[in-house]
Amino acid sequence: MEADDESKSVNEAKNKNSTLQTTCRLPDLPRLTIEEAFNDYLGRRSAIIKALTTDVDELLRQCDPEKPEVCLYGLQDGEWKVEPPVELLPSDKPEPTAGINWGRTHTELDEWLLYVALHSEAWLISFALHSSQNRSDRENLFKMINELPTVTDVVDQFVTTNEELKFREGFKNKHFTTVTEAESTPLVAAETVEEVFKDFAGRRAAIVKALTTDVEEFVRQISEREKEKCLYGHADGEWELREATNGEMTCRNRDPTVGINFGIEGIPLIQWLRLVAIHSDAWLISTAFHNPSHTHFRKLDRERLFDMINDLPTRNTRKKSFGFVVIIVRLGIMVNV
Repeated sequence: MEADDESKSVNEAKNKNSTLQTTCRLPDLPRLTIEEAFNDYLGRRSAIIKALTTDVDELLRQCDPEKPEVCLYGLQDGEWKVEPPVELLPSDKPEPTAGINWGRTHTELDEWLLYVALHSEAWLISFALHSSQNRSDRENLFKMINELPTVTDVVDQFVTTNEELKFREGFKNKHFTTVTEAESTPLVAAETVEEVFKDFAGRRAAIVKALTTDVEEFVRQISEREKEKCLYGHADGEWELREATNGEMTCRNRDPTVGINFGIEGIPLIQWLRLVAIHSDAWLISTAFHNPSHTHFRKLDRERLFDMINDLPTRNTRKKSFGFVVIIVRLGIMVNV
């Protein structure tokens, strides 16, 4: 009986996908010029920095660890807000890490601010790049962004010059650089640009595999009736659908978007796959550029890594690009860029 249910699930997905090829026209994702995307990035970056430095007391007030999980959003106008994560997932754009308030009781304030900065930086860069038109635009936009000090560097300077942050009430007495071996094991253990790129390429291949050649198995494992799931791509090229590694903000590593299994029954399959790809793009970028083990990378390292990633080959067919993954409208599947 279980096998029959699984077969029915896959067939329904196939039928939905076949129908949408002739009846569903996907709306285009919003596209910005390089200048528009960069100005948007500047406003949001300024907002995040403001929240983590000059407005730190207000940020703490709004990040109550006893309250439900919240996200830190940077807005275009330079203002920030703390709100619960979006209810409908996957959304049509990258979302900040949820649960930043729950990490407060496990770290010192200076450490917590640095980890929130890392997660926020991952969101900022993925948010900026997901609206880029093509490979050339992504390259030019990244170079403009890369000329600025990273958010993590700015916040690190702030906490370094404000020693009293370590002794704020409500934070655990533990320093950023002295964590246990288990706690400090990074998602990406690589140290060189080449090692990070190899890791990225393996994880990217895994995500592409899940959304193309393994799409039937991927859909079979998806159910809205289960707990919130994440799509993980592993460095060996294999993918895995499972619950997030932590019930709260993963300070050292960012989990993929939680809850991608919700929404699959409410929209055409191709559109759902497109949204999953957007969030997978954001996660891949965060593993490459904003992992704590890579904070020693300087501007030239980051630029070289981005160029290697951005030069990965594309497949030539009718496509609508929105990041490092491309949607094939005619076939209704995802392919690699």
